[in-house]
Amino acid sequence: MSEQESTEKPKDEGAAPSSIPAIPSASSIQSSIKSSIKAGVNAANKVLAGLEDKADTYGKPVVKSLQNIEHEGEVIANKATKFYDQRKQYAPEIIGGSALLVGGFVGLRRGKLPAVATGAVTGFLAYLGVYELDLHRMPDIVFGKEGDK
Repeated sequence: MSEQESTEKPKDEGAAPSSIPAIPSASSIQSSIKSSIKAGVNAANKVLAGLEDKADTYGKPVVKSLQNIEHEGEVIANKATKFYDQRKQYAPEIIGGSALLVGGFVGLRRGKLPAVATGAVTGFLAYLGVYELDLHRMPDIVFGKEGDK
């Protein structure tokens, strides 16, 4: 054996070590858990309150704008429905206006002949829309039914 090993004091195995902490009581554990939970809940409430304030700040104007748009859309839809119900009273104006408007735009870009052709097609489509002609029955209307001979 070396001298250092022989000079060391023998350890007293029966003595309790002084570095072991005392075991906390159950009530102190419960109170620390309760305080931790309270702190977590308070922090979550603060975050949620901040989010609610931001949502109110930015959400209310958006909702109000959407409500205004919805109201205006409803008014326009009612006017369009009323106009659609009265379309046969204004058939010449609708058909002629559609043909002239579209034909005029095409005439500005492409020339006279495409303008006349496009205006005629647009007028025909407007006529079909105003008088609600069934395209499936169109050959029978134009050429007559086969049973009419």
